[in-house]
Amino acid sequence: MARFVCRLSRVTIANAESVRELERKGEPILYALWHGRMLCPVWWYRGTGLVAMISQHEDGEMVSQLVAHMGFKTVRGSSTRGGSAAARQMVAAIRKGTIAAMICDGPRGPAREMKIGTPWIAAVSGAWVVPITWAGNRVWKINSWDSFQVPKPFSKVLILLGEPLPPIEKNSEAIEAFRAVLEQKMNQLVEQAEEQVKEN
Repeated sequence: MARFVCRLSRVTIANAESVRELERKGEPILYALWHGRMLCPVWWYRGTGLVAMISQHEDGEMVSQLVAHMGFKTVRGSSTRGGSAAARQMVAAIRKGTIAAMICDGPRGPAREMKIGTPWIAAVSGAWVVPITWAGNRVWKINSWDSFQVPKPFSKVLILLGEPLPPIEKNSEAIEAFRAVLEQKMNQLVEQAEEQVKEN
């Protein structure tokens, strides 16, 4: 689905320069995105070999097949099932130099509320966290807990990256504080993407 609907849209990406600089330096990178805003970023980064954590729930199986088909590596687990082992696998992959991605409010929400997994993985792995989202000028909104969005054919799509957030300390206070900051940054990024796609 992602391959079909995104190819029918006019897709642009913005604010990618700082991430490319991190890649050139060989810095560890962890992308952070909301469940309802995953479709177009998944399509954009197809074939790059990113590793993503996907839940073991039923909807996670569908997502896992989608991202694997698009050339991602996956580990299976979530905040409610298999999360500890999956988180350790993610940390190990990041430390080996693999760029990673986390769906931060899955698998069941609430939508756009940060779970602790992404901040914990970021702290332990020493990764820079890059918020990412997308918006379209014409979209379908699925009647689901995350209001999953799909671009309509021939729409304008903007994939927007936030400013990379530097590694944080490995203690519970820093991780909890970072969770609040990252949630705020990601929600601000969604609103920013919505505004920019309407202006262009």
